[in-house]
Amino acid sequence: MACANGQLVTMTESTGAVVRTLHLDADLRDVVINGDLLLVSRFRQAEVIAINAAGDIVSRALPPTMTFDTFDPDTERLWTGTSKAVAWRTIPMGRAC
Repeated sequence: MACANGQLVTMTESTGAVVRTLHLDADLRDVVINGDLLLVSRFRQAEVIAINAAGDIVSRALPPTMTFDTFDPDTERLWTGTSKAVAWRTIPMGRAC
């Protein structure tokens, strides 16, 4: 179970007893099992953290930063910015990050 406070809790399926608790970054969202890895997403950062069976972080993946230009017709100015990303839902696609 992934918690917003950053705890990743592993429980037994039969009793719900806590087997392990890891402390990761805050704002955890979804957990996907991919082979020997747990892929844990963060909601506001749209980051995926890969964790091995020992509980170690083995990689982190972020979406690429996109730069965009927006014309504001009220001020007649061109604004340049970067995209913000949010991970609404994590869906397994058959490969690890």
